[in-house]
Amino acid sequence: MFALSKFEKIFWATILLFLIIYMTLHIIAYERNQRLIDDNTSQTPTVIKEILKEDYQKVVTYTTIIKEVEDKSIKEALENNQTLRKLAYDLQNQQDSLNALIDTYINHAFGSVYQNVDNFLDFHYSVMGEYSELGAMATGKIEQSIQKRLFPTEFETQLKGLNRILLREFKLHTQKHLDFVKATLTQNVDMQLNAKILNKLHEDIQHHIATQQLKIGTVLSIGIAAMVAKVVASKVALKATTKVAIKSSSKLAAKGATTGAAAATGALCGPAVVICSPVLATVAWFGSDALLVGADEYLNRDTFRKEIIMTLEEQKEILRQDYKTLYAKSLQKLSRQIQQEYAKQPLKKKIKVKIIDKIEE
Repeated sequence: MFALSKFEKIFWATILLFLIIYMTLHIIAYERNQRLIDDNTSQTPTVIKEILKEDYQKVVTYTTIIKEVEDKSIKEALENNQTLRKLAYDLQNQQDSLNALIDTYINHAFGSVYQNVDNFLDFHYSVMGEYSELGAMATGKIEQSIQKRLFPTEFETQLKGLNRILLREFKLHTQKHLDFVKATLTQNVDMQLNAKILNKLHEDIQHHIATQQLKIGTVLSIGIAAMVAKVVASKVALKATTKVAIKSSSKLAAKGATTGAAAATGALCGPAVVICSPVLATVAWFGSDALLVGADEYLNRDTFRKEIIMTLEEQKEILRQDYKTLYAKSLQKLSRQIQQEYAKQPLKKKIKVKIIDKIEE
């Protein structure tokens, strides 16, 4: 064993220190280099991501742009069964409300006719009424005679008032349905962005409503009250003339017996026979009429009254259904038009587009 001098010990200690430092640096450098190789192998970041990786979200916010694209939300809503059910439900509510008004006002209009039935029967079951109707039958004016006595002037006035009210209510209920359709279909639409298109659409829809109102008004201006009165009078006249034909044979037989008795009584007139005979004949003739009319009224008035009321009820129901059908079809047509118009509009919406996403694609 050689003993090292102090110089040698310091010398080799220094060499060893440098060696340790070198090896440590070499190992650290190798590990760092290997890690870099591994990172590059596992992912290859784009230049932009590498630049932005420390504050990525902040930079993306500043690189976002707004773009206008087609808005299909209304078309999609009209293909959705739940939306269609909501629109149909609201439309039915508007129809039901109009139908209730129709029932109320038509019942009110016919009320004046019902009140006239007994007045008509009083005239019908009178000697004057019987001869008046007989004369009307002979001249072919029985229907006009019955119509005049059964239908007061208020009936036509009330139906004209009903038409004005229903036209106003039709516009009101149509507007309510339009507002509901608009609220339902445009809830996801950018109203400000599409203001010009939607304003033009609403003008077109108002034109559709006005056109439909005009068509209904034209239909209702053809004299519905006169038509109803004519139909009812024709049916009542048929019943009345049938009753006259049935009564004629028995009435002539009764008049023969009555006038025969009056003729026998006329022998007592003496010198005043020229005056007495016509008077007795007249009394006998019309007296028998009064008796027969009274008997006819007692036996048949209630039945005839029910027949007239039934005829009125039939025509009232027909009129109610005609009104309801007319307004229902008009509402349904407008609802379809409104929905179709909304579906055709070239609406737009704004969306955010991230530039970084476009670069990556």
